[in-house]
Amino acid sequence: MPEESKVGKKLSDLTTRRVIMVVLAMLFSVPLFDTTSYIAPDSSYEFGLYLISAFDPGSEALILLLTVISRMKHKLIRLLF
Repeated sequence: MPEESKVGKKLSDLTTRRVIMVVLAMLFSVPLFDTTSYIAPDSSYEFGLYLISAFDPGSEALILLLTVISRMKHKLIRLLF
């Protein structure tokens, strides 16, 4: 193989440095774009409280929602045990 020219060697080194810098920049910037870095996701308990608070107390929709959740819970328990 012929020996690499000075210009080719310089371009190769420059390209290698740029690729390394881009990879390092991506490595450190990815966590900045993750939403869990800034906002903690709601737990199932908090989500359930929010869901119940979205309905008027005693409304048919709330009663239906709670009935469906109750039935699903019993089916899940039967599946697990």
